[in-house]
Amino acid sequence: MSSLAAAILPARPAPLSARGLETRPLHPAFGVEVLGLDVTRDLDETAAAGLRQALEAHEVVVLRDQALDPVQLVAFTARLGTLSRHPLSRLALPGLPEVVLEQDEPDDRHAQWHAHMTWAEAPSRYSALFAAEIPAEGGVIAFASQVAAYARLDPHLKDRIEYLSVEHAHPRGRAAGLAPVVHPLVRIDPMTGRRALVLDHDTTARVRGLPEAEGEALLHRLLAAATDPAITLRHRWRAGDLVVWDNRAVLHRAAFPAAWRLHRTMVRGSRPLGPADLVTPWVSAG
Repeated sequence: MSSLAAAILPARPAPLSARGLETRPLHPAFGVEVLGLDVTRDLDETAAAGLRQALEAHEVVVLRDQALDPVQLVAFTARLGTLSRHPLSRLALPGLPEVVLEQDEPDDRHAQWHAHMTWAEAPSRYSALFAAEIPAEGGVIAFASQVAAYARLDPHLKDRIEYLSVEHAHPRGRAAGLAPVVHPLVRIDPMTGRRALVLDHDTTARVRGLPEAEGEALLHRLLAAATDPAITLRHRWRAGDLVVWDNRAVLHRAAFPAAWRLHRTMVRGSRPLGPADLVTPWVSAG
């Protein structure tokens, strides 16, 4: 039995906040469903703080049976932090630049493991998806914890990647005027010390300072570790589902058997900090 399987949490609700919100674990390592919360009616500051706490602790939060139009989704997301707009305005809903329309597309880009806006200097902190239109057959969104992925790496590999950085580029960035950016391969939360891998199937271009073949081999190995089935959870969509996650801590991908439509909002993030950013320089007393 794996260490994760041995650590399976009981599937019973647990208190989330002083407001009495309850959660149900979705995976031994991460993810919870919040029970009994209508975000259009019950989201006072105590409940909003509880959701932020759940995102920091559990990375993925699912809320079923919500009824949200795009304006209400924007209002909900604003309770979690400062809203972020996607720089490619053609993706936004008319009149609502904070809402990205996600739907079935011929390039099937949603099927690849990715995080939102890793090609930007400051990727989003949180992302929210509301199921506006789901096919009768349903659909699946899968998440992979990059915190758990890093924790499972062997010590020698952790040492090897400690101070490496990776260039990220939007697949159509040159045409859109988006320059590549550089992020650490290992992100550290300065408040908790929690470490996570910073990877993306579509945008991770190359490891800086390594020969091309060596860098590609390393990224291939890390992406395999980052999406190991042991650290992934699958959520089956129903109409009215609202799924929110810590975009800094997980990768995700989606699959639908027929036409679908989701509304996405994002909370503004900051530049990922790596070990090199948190090293205190030694200053001689002499």
